[in-house]
Amino acid sequence: MPNDNALGEYLKDRRKKMDPASLGLSLSRRRTPGLRREEVALRANVSATWYTWLEQGRGGTPSADVLDRLARGLALSDREREHLFLLAQNRPPEVLPMDDETITPSLMNVLESLELSPATIRSAAWDVLAANRAAKLIFAPKGVPPARYNIIETFFEQLERGHGHGSASAKEMARIMTAQFRAEVYRSGFGPRVQEVIERLKQTSELFGNCWDDKEVDLAWQPIKTFVLEEFGSITFETNSFAVEGHPGMKMMVFTPATKEDRLKVR
Repeated sequence: MPNDNALGEYLKDRRKKMDPASLGLSLSRRRTPGLRREEVALRANVSATWYTWLEQGRGGTPSADVLDRLARGLALSDREREHLFLLAQNRPPEVLPMDDETITPSLMNVLESLELSPATIRSAAWDVLAANRAAKLIFAPKGVPPARYNIIETFFEQLERGHGHGSASAKEMARIMTAQFRAEVYRSGFGPRVQEVIERLKQTSELFGNCWDDKEVDLAWQPIKTFVLEEFGSITFETNSFAVEGHPGMKMMVFTPATKEDRLKVR
């Protein structure tokens, strides 16, 4: 239900659920559970009076810097911090760059369960971190480990080697790939690995440099992909991507055979 003081009530709730003992604070002379307002204010480096006003709904809209300090002072988790920003500013916080490459056994089980659908998990920098058997057989570029390569680097390397580099369709695909890459890395934050990929591509591919300088983020993405295998001819897939819970920037890419004939070729 709508609440005129949702931020204040959330701050108060989080404060009362904090454990003074775990922070080395005395438990004596405490009439209520949790921390005192003055203790939270000290931990967040804000005035006790203003913090009290915030809980009472009289403090106005805190800045992003103050919200971050409050989140640290209240020892909020990433999800709790996001909720704090949504309550205070009606928007999520600025993305913190992350280079999380943890592939859990449960994620691998999901990949391997898709027997006839090539599937991969990629990082925010478009490094392929894991792939199921179908993806390894069909997509992995020759000469590189089948579950560890960078998608956009591999694409531009193949173009620079003369694989359709000058064609209009290749250039348009390069623009679309770069636009999607730009949109995703700005959404997930510029971690060190993302910066490394961009700088290396600028040095090795003039085409990427030109596409990156275009600053496009909203070009049409074709959800139908066709790959040609020497032994089986062309195989067409419908593509879908899914965010991985708890891993900002990480995505699972699933390629579903488009027709019965395509499924038979994959099998």
